[in-house]
Amino acid sequence: MNSKCDKYQKMIPDFFEDELEEGDLSEFLDHIASCKTCRDELSFQYLLYDGLSMLESGASFDLEKEVNNETGAARKRLIRRQRAVLVAAALEIITLATALVTGYVYITRMLL
Repeated sequence: MNSKCDKYQKMIPDFFEDELEEGDLSEFLDHIASCKTCRDELSFQYLLYDGLSMLESGASFDLEKEVNNETGAARKRLIRRQRAVLVAAALEIITLATALVTGYVYITRMLL
């Protein structure tokens, strides 16, 4: 395991708790998708995090499918968060433009 993998493997508990910031989450998901070692560690920790309780309850599950569901759901949350930031920025620009136009109109009327 290299230091890059060590970095991402340390993020796994925060991933399960949905506590990674957008940038870290994006990097984490990209790395997990391309690194078998880290993907295996994610699967192992998933067993500890959620899988054992599923087994104890008698439920059967497909570990790979469950991990794919977790990473897929995280990717969707990330996209929703990024879209929300873009929408907020667009609204901020619209608000600023409206204020500038309103101010310009007011000043123009005052000068006439």
